[in-house]
Amino acid sequence: MKTAYLLRKITQLLFLALFVFLISRNRYPLNFPLPTDFFLRIDPLSALSVMLAGREIIFKFWPAIITIFSAVILGKFFCGWVCPLGTAIDISDRIIKPPYREKQGKKLHYFKYMLLILIGIGAVFSFQFIFFFDPLVIITRTTTLTLLPITYYLIEGAISNLAIAPIMGNFFFDIYVSLKGSVFPLQEQAFRQGLPVLFIFIGIIILEKFSRRFWCRNLCPLGALLGLLGKFSRFGRWVGDKCIDCILCSHECRMGTIKEDGSSSRAECILCLSCYFICPEEDIHFSFKKPEPGKSKLDITRRRFITASASGLALMGLYRTSPLNINASEKAIRPPGAVWENKFLDLCLRCQQCTSICSTTGACLQPAVAEAGLEGLWTPVAVMRQGYCEYNCTLCGEVCPSGAIKLLSLEVKQNTKMGLAFFDRNRCIPYYREEDCLVCQEHCPTPDKAIKFKIIQIEKEGESRILKLPYVDEDLCIGCGICETKCPIVGKPGIFVTPANADRDSEDNTYGGFY
Repeated sequence: MKTAYLLRKITQLLFLALFVFLISRNRYPLNFPLPTDFFLRIDPLSALSVMLAGREIIFKFWPAIITIFSAVILGKFFCGWVCPLGTAIDISDRIIKPPYREKQGKKLHYFKYMLLILIGIGAVFSFQFIFFFDPLVIITRTTTLTLLPITYYLIEGAISNLAIAPIMGNFFFDIYVSLKGSVFPLQEQAFRQGLPVLFIFIGIIILEKFSRRFWCRNLCPLGALLGLLGKFSRFGRWVGDKCIDCILCSHECRMGTIKEDGSSSRAECILCLSCYFICPEEDIHFSFKKPEPGKSKLDITRRRFITASASGLALMGLYRTSPLNINASEKAIRPPGAVWENKFLDLCLRCQQCTSICSTTGACLQPAVAEAGLEGLWTPVAVMRQGYCEYNCTLCGEVCPSGAIKLLSLEVKQNTKMGLAFFDRNRCIPYYREEDCLVCQEHCPTPDKAIKFKIIQIEKEGESRILKLPYVDEDLCIGCGICETKCPIVGKPGIFVTPANADRDSEDNTYGGFY
């Protein structure tokens, strides 16, 4: 069993390393055999919430069935051995120094079940709370928007400074060149909303000051779901006859589920094996055994169920009636392949897989702040002044785990309209300076240029000359935004893209289907 305890720690680190590696490979070219959204696909909470809210079956989530069966057979094995957020919390213990010998007092375990109910109620009414509370979505978003970009910046900066050092500079320069593009992204990743996302992650870590795995014990809805499934498991912890009532196991338990009499709940135990490792008599065992009556009773009452349900409905009402939602669909430019807006909000996990991979090509996608309304917070929107939609790229649809962005063939994508470009005649050089500028037309990627010129003759400074005035052909423009990105005007561009004319799925698809 001591070997199993060590094996758990190694397994945790391996899964964490795999998670970070997959996130780091979420870039162009996308050629790694294992899907970069693998950890989101094995998440049963995301799968059930998204499919319930979207009213459709999403086959990309089939690996979540494995997690469900593992919970039915082994209980909350996933939480103690696989979950990258749980591993990050365990690692942080060395810094945070949580209280190890905790008193048996009032428990808050029921909060996570209330959050699970809140998420379920929201999904029933086609509203997503999942992105706030799902641990795999949280750690994916945090790693994508903050942890990896910060790591890249610090390491790349250190190596690039060493590359210009008088001693061994050439050696470090060769290292820098070999790592650029293979490990470090070719262009610097800059995401907005990184700070609040990072603060949420830090807050989860700081909660360790109150108790070990405070988040997992009291707030994690995925843990609540796996705990419910774990009630059917016959695998669990039991204590033999040699117990001396030292209660070391109770003090050591990460989840606070071991009582002073040595009993524990299978709905809470994450099989971390810490209790066995510390037991002086080595009389704690983990095996398949029929559960004892009453040992896995859930701490959720009718009052708490009603409170959670009412809270979900109230929050949904507050979100839906926010003034930020007024005309929100007329402001947000969605990536090509995005389903119609209401369904997009139901399906999108806000995991930032699409924004991450877009940052390695055209770099137009960013987490929404207010463009998509309060309900659309952190959904992907195109910010064309910062980047553009690469004409020969379909990667956002490839990495989307939930079907909010459909995978399009390259031919279909190149003819899919994200929006429509308009000229600001008060800013565009040919209009307000009466000087030729061809930048937007030169960069337009469509075979038949969507930006045309009206040739006029003008009189300027006593001379007659030809002036080309640009205009947009609405039938040809796909709203890729490269014209706005490349516009040489400092500040507000002379051409900008709006969501007008965007190709989105019909809203008649009310009852969902298969994806």
